[in-house]
Amino acid sequence: VGLPPDLLQSRPDIAAAERRVAAANADIGVAKTAYFPSIMFNGAAGTEGSQIANLLAMPNRFWSIGATLVQTIFDAGRRKSTVEGTEANYDLTVANYRQTVLTAFQQVEDNLAALRILAQEQQNLADNFPAFFDALHSYTNPDGDEIDYRIAITTSGRSRSSDTSMIRSPHS
Repeated sequence: VGLPPDLLQSRPDIAAAERRVAAANADIGVAKTAYFPSIMFNGAAGTEGSQIANLLAMPNRFWSIGATLVQTIFDAGRRKSTVEGTEANYDLTVANYRQTVLTAFQQVEDNLAALRILAQEQQNLADNFPAFFDALHSYTNPDGDEIDYRIAITTSGRSRSSDTSMIRSPHS
């Protein structure tokens, strides 16, 4: 019995690990932006005058637009080490993701195997129940009465040891 990959991806542990990998990958991109200059645009507008009546007059109005470009020239390797650190964190989250997926596969396989074994045991019990029931009711004493239940169980266990061992160990 196989499971579709979509079912495994819907497991919360796998989905969370996948999101952590995506976040670590985004962190690498953020760290690499430190290599690029920062550009800022500024603007200002207003009025200026010595008399309130003349504030709105056209000669008293002003405006300015400007751009600023900032780039770090020397940082003693801080940007490079930050990028390397985020890449190492990404590698770690990928390894954790792989381990999470492998653990999920193992858990699913273990549970499927347990279901298969339980189904086999149930079938073995169903197949052997009539023989056990017949053996239990076939023990009678010389007068024709049924003998004690405990004696029947003990005798049945001794005489049908191969059947009970088969029920206990379906793999043999």
